[in-house]
Amino acid sequence: MMTIGLRARVAAFAGSLLLLLGLLVWAALASWDRVAQLRERLTLVNLESFRLADHFQKEVLSLNNLMMEVEIQKNESAWVNFRDHGDQLDRWIDLQKPALRTDRERDVLRDIDRVYDDYKAAAMRMATHRLRESETGEAALQDVGRFERESERLQNLGFALADAHRESLDQFLSASNRSLLVLRGLTLAALALLAVFGMWLAAVVYQRMIQPLEVQLVEAQAVLERSEKLASLGVLAAGVAHEIRGPLTAMKARAFMLQRRHEAGTPDREAADLIEGEISRLERIVKDVLSFARPGEPEMARIEVGSLLTDVHSLLRAQMEKNGHRLELELETQAVVQGDAQQLKQALINLVQNASEAVGSNGWIRMRARRGEEWLHGRLVAVVVLEVQDNGSGIAPEVKKRLFDPFFTTKPSGTGLGLPLSSKIIEKHGGLLQYQTQVGVGTTFGIVLPLPNETA
Repeated sequence: MMTIGLRARVAAFAGSLLLLLGLLVWAALASWDRVAQLRERLTLVNLESFRLADHFQKEVLSLNNLMMEVEIQKNESAWVNFRDHGDQLDRWIDLQKPALRTDRERDVLRDIDRVYDDYKAAAMRMATHRLRESETGEAALQDVGRFERESERLQNLGFALADAHRESLDQFLSASNRSLLVLRGLTLAALALLAVFGMWLAAVVYQRMIQPLEVQLVEAQAVLERSEKLASLGVLAAGVAHEIRGPLTAMKARAFMLQRRHEAGTPDREAADLIEGEISRLERIVKDVLSFARPGEPEMARIEVGSLLTDVHSLLRAQMEKNGHRLELELETQAVVQGDAQQLKQALINLVQNASEAVGSNGWIRMRARRGEEWLHGRLVAVVVLEVQDNGSGIAPEVKKRLFDPFFTTKPSGTGLGLPLSSKIIEKHGGLLQYQTQVGVGTTFGIVLPLPNETA
C-alpha cells in the first residue's frame, strides 16, 4: 500500500519527467520547424539573389541594344520600344524596394533608381539628336559617350546589387547557424537532463521502494524462520517446565524442613540454604521459560512513550549508578501508542540490563524516543522508536547470527531468554525489535511501534 507522502513524491518525479520529455519534444519540433523555415528561406534568398541582379542586368543590356539600333539604324520603332521597356523597368525597380531585407541592398537600389534616371535622360538626348539629325560630329560622340558612362554605372550597380544579395545571404546563413547551434544545444541539454533525471529517478525508486521491500522480505523470512523455531521450542519448553515444577516444589519443601532442623552456622544448615537458593534460581528459570513459551496477551491501552521511558529510567537509574554506569534519557517526542505498559517496560528493562552488561566502567546508556517511518507489515507507516544505546564493545559477527535464539547467551549466568522474550512482546504489539551494532563502538536496540491511525 503506497502512502500519501510516497505517492506525492512519485507524482513529483513523474511530473518532472514529463516536463523534461516536453522540453525534449519541444526542442525537437522547434529544430525541425526551424530547419524547414531555413530551407524555405534559403531557397527564396537564393532565387531573389540571382533573380533581381540578373533580371536588372538583362534589362539594361536589352535597352542598350535598342539604343544601338537607334544610333546606327536611326530606327524610331526601337526608340519607342526603349521607352516602353524603360518605363517597365522603372516600375519594376520601385516594386523591389519593399522586398529587400538589408540596408545595403536598399542603398544600392536607391542608387540604381537615381542613376537610371540619368541613364534615361542620356538616352533621350542621344535619341532626340539622332532621329532629328540635329547633331553630328563631336556633339554626337559626346552624347554616345555620356550614354555609355551611364550604362556602365548601371551595370556596376547591378553587380553591386548581386554582391549585396550575397552579403545578405551570408548574414542569413550565419544567423541560421547560430540558431541551429542553440537548438542543438537545447536538444543535447534536454537529453542529458533526461538521462541524469532517469538515473536519479531509478536510484530514488530503488532506494525508497525496492530496497525497503528487499530488506522487508529478508526480515520477514528471518522472522518466519525464528517464529517457527520459537514455536517448536516453546512447546518443548512448556512441557519440560511443567514436568520440572513438580520435583522442584518437592525439593523446596524438603530443603525448608532441613533448614528448620539445623541451626544457623552449621554445615548442614549452610548446605540446606545453598540448596534452597539454587532451587529458587531454577524456579526463576522455569518461570522465564513459561513466560517465553506462553506469553500473555497484551492489555492494550494508550501509553505516552515519555512516561514509559521516564518510569524505566527512574526504576533503573540507581542500579546503573551503583554499577558505575550513566543512564541518560532523551525525549524527542511525546507520542502516544497503543500497548501494554507492563510488557513494554519488561522489554525495555531487558534491553537496558543487557546494555549495562555490555559497557565497561564509566560507560553510558542512553534511552530516547523519536518519531520516524518504517516498513511494517508490508507498508510504510509512521512509527515511534524507543531506543536503548550504549557505548559498549558491540556485538561480534558470530554472535549476531544467534542473537535471538532462545537459551543462547554469552553471559556466565544468563538464560538467553531476554531478547527472544522482548522480541515476542514487541511482535504482539504489531512492531519489531531492530538493532545496529559496531564492534568497539557500541550497540543501539530500537523498539519500533506503529503510531495509531497514522501513515507516513
